Amino acid sequence: MDKTIEYYNNNPEKYVGNTISADMRQIYDIFLKYVPNDGHILDVGCGSGRDSLYFISKGYNIESIDGSIEMCINAESLIGKKVKCVMFQNLEYFNEFDAAWACASLLHIPKEEQKLVWGKLYMALKDKGIIYASYKKGAFEGERDGRFFLDYEEDMLSKLVYDSGFTMLEKWVSSDVRPDNKTQWINIIAKKILK
Repeated sequence: MDKTIEYYNNNPEKYVGNTISADMRQIYDIFLKYVPNDGHILDVGCGSGRDSLYFISKGYNIESIDGSIEMCINAESLIGKKVKCVMFQNLEYFNEFDAAWACASLLHIPKEEQKLVWGKLYMALKDKGIIYASYKKGAFEGERDGRFFLDYEEDMLSKLVYDSGFTMLEKWVSSDVRPDNKTQWINIIAKKILK
């Protein structure tokens, strides 16, 4: 994980340049139909701040977090508000959010820590809170392009979601919205259920 954070700290402009203009509107629309109009959203691994900025523009109350201090600084300059620098494994929220948005962020967490992080997100959400998460489709786990990645197959991701106290609302596979990228993504929207 340290190497991944180091990558983002050393390459914020490259990452922002590669992702800032990605057209996520179709996924935003699917996600936001489950979020109350004045909802409080946790942007988990906000990166450039692209998604936080969109949600703010639509009137949502956003808490943006990232593990990379340089990404936090970049996101703060884009969205005009403080971004909390915190590792996902160290989240300490309780019953605060109507929804969590984890777009291509949880895939940097090793498999043995996934349940811990999903548990932290479970605790952060209000009763019946919603989570959106996306992972690269596949069975790879390890370093790729200077960062750690954990890919998932659909059945294993579904098991993680259910085992973490969520019920699946929607699951679909999509192509990367960036035209030069052939990655297939598994997208899920799930709802917290009381254990």
